[in-house]
Amino acid sequence: MTVEDADGTFRITHAGQVIAEVAFTTTKPIAWFKVRKPQHRRRPYRAGRTAFMDSGKLQQALDEVFDQALLHHGFVDYMRDYQLVIHATADPATGTAPTTLRYLFRHCVQAHCATTVPVGTWRDSVDDGLITYETGVDLDGYVWGVNWQALYPGATLIADSPTARQWATAIGIDFHEVRIQTNAHDLTLVFSDLRIEELPSDSQSPDHKIPTQ
Repeated sequence: MTVEDADGTFRITHAGQVIAEVAFTTTKPIAWFKVRKPQHRRRPYRAGRTAFMDSGKLQQALDEVFDQALLHHGFVDYMRDYQLVIHATADPATGTAPTTLRYLFRHCVQAHCATTVPVGTWRDSVDDGLITYETGVDLDGYVWGVNWQALYPGATLIADSPTARQWATAIGIDFHEVRIQTNAHDLTLVFSDLRIEELPSDSQSPDHKIPTQ
C-alpha cells in the first residue's frame, strides 16, 4: 500500500489501483499516521427493518459497521429511542453500493457519552472556526467540521451486564448494554433491542475529509 502527496490530497494506492483520495486537513508537516490492515466488509443490512434480540446477532450487526462513517448519533424526536446514522461502504471490487443506515436502539434507558479526543488536542480545538471545514482546515486542532467520525475501535456488546440485568428484571423484557467507540466519542447505551433500516439514497454521506489532530 502506498500513500502519496497528490496536489492537495493524499492518494492511497494498492497494486497500482487507487483505493482512496482524501483532502488535506492541515498544512503542517505530518509526524505520523496509522495504517490498519484492510478488513473484509460484510454486505450491509438492507431491505426493510431488521430487529435483533439475540446477543450473537446483536454483536454481528455491530461488527457490520466496524470502521464505517458515523454521521450522527442521539435520541430521536420522541426521545425514547437512540439512533446512530451510519454511512457504510465496501471495497468497490465487491460491487456493493454505499448505503446510509439507521441503527435504532429501542427503549434506551441509559445513554452516556464522553470525548475520546485527548486533552492536549482539545486545548487547541476550542476555536469556533474548527466547526466548519472550510474555515478550520488551516487551523491547528481537531477539525470538527468534517461532520463524521470513524467507528473505530468499534462497538462491543457488554456480556452479562449488571445494568442491563437490573432493567430486565424491573421492566420484564430483555435489555442489553453496548459500548460504541469512535475516534472522538465513547458511547455507552442500555436498550431493549436494535432495529436497522436503510435510509433514502439521498441521505447525508461523508466527503471523506479527515479531522487531523
